[in-house]
This record gives sequence, structure tokens and C-alpha cells, in this order.
Amino acid sequence: MNEIVEMIYQWHQGAGFKSIRRSLGFDRNTIRKYVTLAQSVGVSREEPFPVETDLVKKLGVVYHRGLLRETPVKDLITPYQDWVQELLGHPEITAKQVWRLFRERTELPVSYWTMKRYLRTQFQFGAPEVTVRMEVEPGEQAQVDFGYGGDDG
Repeated sequence: MNEIVEMIYQWHQGAGFKSIRRSLGFDRNTIRKYVTLAQSVGVSREEPFPVETDLVKKLGVVYHRGLLRETPVKDLITPYQDWVQELLGHPEITAKQVWRLFRERTELPVSYWTMKRYLRTQFQFGAPEVTVRMEVEPGEQAQVDFGYGGDDG
């Protein structure tokens, strides 16, 4: 629920769907669904943002219609964490493959983007490699990058 409130808050502050997608990792259609839902319960960019507890209560009515989940999806994945970690031990595995295998094994309604966020937060899977910048005084050290520039033939 916190992610949904944050999504609605960012939209209320003027962020676009692409910006919210980059910030929170949700699909634009998911963002659109919850922004529309928020608008249906009275949230507007022209009005002050409602108190979070009031907003959650208003959105709670929608929960009973089945649009919001009581259990966060990551809590559905956690019992399978050891198995997922075992899958990640294969050098050629991708997040898409982990997601597909998870869905086949568990039949749980977990989206690809949720699985991708889970893999990144729990296992740093797909996170960029850390690089260290070497700070030296000008003229103290020469550095050369080598790379492949085309066909040798």
C-alpha cells in the first residue's frame, strides 16, 4: 500500500507516468490504473494531497472489490527465496526466466516487474557493477582504455 500511496503522491506533485515508472519500477498501465483510482476517490492535483490514512481508507473500499492485495507480493515470493537463489546460480539465467519458472512452479500472480524488483533488492541481480574512480593529481599517472574498434580483416 505504501508504494501505491507514493505513486499517487508523486503524480499529485506533478510527476509524469514515465518519471514515476523510473522512480518506483511500476508499469505505466499500473500507474495509470492507480492514478485513475485515486481520482475516483477525489484526489486531484488542484487540491491539497489528502492525509495518508484518509487516502488509505478511501482506497480500502476498492480493496474489497479485489483491486488491491492484502499481502504484499514480495511476501508471496519470500517463501521460495532459497529456490530463487539456486536459480540465480546458473550463469546464463535472466530475470525473465526466473519469473517464468516461478509462475510455472507456484501459479502465483506475480508480475515480471515485481519479480525484477525483488531480484534486485534481495540479490542485487541486474544491478550495475560497482566501479571505483581513481583520484590522482594531474600528470602523476597515465591511463589507457583498450577496446575493439571493428573488423581486423
